[in-house]
Amino acid sequence: MVMIKNLDNKLLWLLAISALMPFPITAIMIIAIACYVLITKKWLAMIKKTFSNQLLIAVSLICFLEAILRQNYLGVIISIFIAFLMLDVIYFKSFITKETFDQIIESLILISLVSVVLAIFQQIQLVDQVKQMHSFFDIQNKPQHRVSSFYFNANYFAMMIIFIENLCIYAFMKNKDIKKRIYYTVVGLANLFALYLTGGRIGWLALLISGLVMLVINGWYKLTAIISVFGVSSILLLLKNPHIIPRFASHGFKVERRHEIWNNAILMVKDHPLFGYGPLGYFTNWYKYLDEYKAVYGYKGLHQYVTLGTNSQHAHTIFLEPLISFGLLGCFVFILYFIQLFKNLIRLFKKNEKLLVSLISGLLVSALIFCLIDFPILWIQTGLLWLLLINSYELGKE
Repeated sequence: MVMIKNLDNKLLWLLAISALMPFPITAIMIIAIACYVLITKKWLAMIKKTFSNQLLIAVSLICFLEAILRQNYLGVIISIFIAFLMLDVIYFKSFITKETFDQIIESLILISLVSVVLAIFQQIQLVDQVKQMHSFFDIQNKPQHRVSSFYFNANYFAMMIIFIENLCIYAFMKNKDIKKRIYYTVVGLANLFALYLTGGRIGWLALLISGLVMLVINGWYKLTAIISVFGVSSILLLLKNPHIIPRFASHGFKVERRHEIWNNAILMVKDHPLFGYGPLGYFTNWYKYLDEYKAVYGYKGLHQYVTLGTNSQHAHTIFLEPLISFGLLGCFVFILYFIQLFKNLIRLFKKNEKLLVSLISGLLVSALIFCLIDFPILWIQTGLLWLLLINSYELGKE
C-alpha cells in the first residue's frame, strides 16, 4: 500500500474507514473533521467551487428550517449534524486524490472482514440466547434476533455489506493480478455469508442488479450473461424451495408492518407536503397520527401491534421518507443535485472512466433498490460511506 503523506488525504482516509467502525466513532469523526474544515477556513472556498457543493449546503439549511418550523427539536440537532456531514462530503470532493481513493477502497474491503467475524460471533451468541433458534443457520425475523455487527441493526449492516460487495466488484475489475482477484472474491464471499446472517431479503436483489449494472458499463458481457442466468435460476429455485433462506421461508415478502407504516406516512405527507417535518420526521411525529390512522383505516389496520403498528425510525421507503424528512422543497434540491451528479457521470463515461462510473452507478442502484421497502441509507455509517463514494466523480477531473 502507498503511504498517504498529505494531511487532508489522511483525514479523508480516516473519515471513510470510520464508517466501518461503531457508529459513535463515526459520528465523532464526522464532527471532528467538519470542525477542522471550519477552523482552517477551507469551507467558504470549497462551497463556492461548484453548484453541487452549494446544493449540499442548501439541503442542510432546509432541514434546519423545516425542523424549527415543525418544532422537531431532535430534527434540529440532526440537521446540524447533517450540515457537518455535508461539509465533510464537500471536503472529500475537494481534496481526494486517486491514490488516496484506491487506498480507501483497499482499506474498506480489508476492514469489512472484521465486521464479518463479529457477525459470526453474534450469531453464535444468539443461538444460545434465543429459544426460538434451533441452529446456527436459523435466521429469525425480529431485528433484535439478527446480527448487526458494528451497526445499529441488521438492515443497516446489510446495506453496508452491499456497498462493500460493490467495492469488491470494482476492485476485481480494476486489478488484473490473479492473486488480487482471488482475494477480492474471498472477501466478497465472506460478506455474502454475513448478508445471509442478517436475514436481509431485498439486499440480494439490490446486489444482483447493481453488480450486473457495473459489469455492463465495463463491457463484461459474458460474465453478465452467466450471472444473469445464475441469478434468475437462483430466484426460481428460491421460489420453489424457500427454506434455503429461513426468513424468506417463514415470511416471504410479506410487508404487513410496513404497510401500516406507509399508510401512516401518507397521512403525514398529506398534512405537510411542501416543507415536511425535518430529519427523522417520521420517528418524531408518527404517534400524533394514531387517532387519524384509526379513523381512516380502523383498529384492524393496526394488526397485532395495536398502537405500535406504525412505530418506526423512518417510513421504510424512498417514496415517502424523503417527503416527510425534507418535504417537496428539500426533494427538489436533491433532484437538482442528482442531475449534476448524472451530468458528471456522463462526462466521465465520455472520458472512458468506465470503472469509476460503474462503481458510482452500482452504489446508486444498490441504494435505490434497497430503499424501495426500507430506508437504511438514512443512518450515520451508511449515509457517510454512500455520500463519499458517489461523490468520487471528482477524481475524473485529475
